[in-house]
Amino acid sequence: MQKLVQQRVYSGIQPTGGGLHLGNVLGAVSNWVNLLKKGQTRTDSLFCVVDLHAITVYQEPSALRAAIRKTAVDLLACGLDPSSCVLYRQSQVPGHSQLQWLLGTLTPLSRLNLMTQFKEKNKAQFAKGLNGLFSYPVLMAADVLLFRANVVSVGEDQRQHLELTRDLAGIFNSTFAVDYFPIPQPLFTQTARIMSLSDAKSKMSKSAPNADSRIELGDSPDDIRRKIRAAKTDHGFSGFAYDPVLRPEVSNLMSIYASVTNQSMEDATRDLAALTLHSQLKERLTDALISYMKPINERQTELLADLSFVDRVLADGAVQANEIASETMRDVHRMMGLD
Repeated sequence: MQKLVQQRVYSGIQPTGGGLHLGNVLGAVSNWVNLLKKGQTRTDSLFCVVDLHAITVYQEPSALRAAIRKTAVDLLACGLDPSSCVLYRQSQVPGHSQLQWLLGTLTPLSRLNLMTQFKEKNKAQFAKGLNGLFSYPVLMAADVLLFRANVVSVGEDQRQHLELTRDLAGIFNSTFAVDYFPIPQPLFTQTARIMSLSDAKSKMSKSAPNADSRIELGDSPDDIRRKIRAAKTDHGFSGFAYDPVLRPEVSNLMSIYASVTNQSMEDATRDLAALTLHSQLKERLTDALISYMKPINERQTELLADLSFVDRVLADGAVQANEIASETMRDVHRMMGLD
């Protein structure tokens, strides 16, 4: 039986939209990079381009192919080092969908009916009532359990999905009288949620129709300057205080500034204390963002000029991931009587 490692970290990101934006980087990927600096072995840190999750809504095939590769480019440009982690495409590891089916036979429908994202997206008719959106939380559980990960780096908005994963691990262990799947623990990201530049009540998103609502990897300094200049702020207040309830727009800009300058919110607030005008805050933030994005964009340009390297990273990652996943699936088949 596969030996349980002391700590194995797993996380993934969808390729929908053709690459990453600042919210992805500050809210997730920067935390993954920091995890790699803690000295884990390569196969104990797995990061995945979750292309199977992307097709819960229709994706034009050629656009999806481009988005998968672009997402991999962006992850590498942000500092994921393939010598320190396994980076791969979900669809290239059959164990994901195989384990989803097996776990699905143990999943109460009542639990899936409670999933908030399904209710919200189905109401918005993103998926028109299709099964993919309904059952994909089981795939998310399979993603984690396939590698017997005991730590999952997630945002607060994924808490419900991780709870289902924990429950399914327990249900499997109880049903087959084994102590096989660890109960994964959340590693919630510490960075504040990055909100839309045009509506601070909504997360920064690739799907938002207004492209100026987000900073995208690959945006030029002029793009960044224009988008920050147009970012929504508030009126009727003096100075700048971090208050996401009363001042969500300014607080969002302050959160971005704190993140890209690697400061606590308290330190960032002191740093900005002398400013009195929104234009001054935006100018300070623009300079910090351009500086933060510069090495990412330079590395992105290098990778786009050598896509064969990116393809090799993903192919090698799939080999490594399949080695771990195959052993898990052999164990699961045996425990369920399918060997």
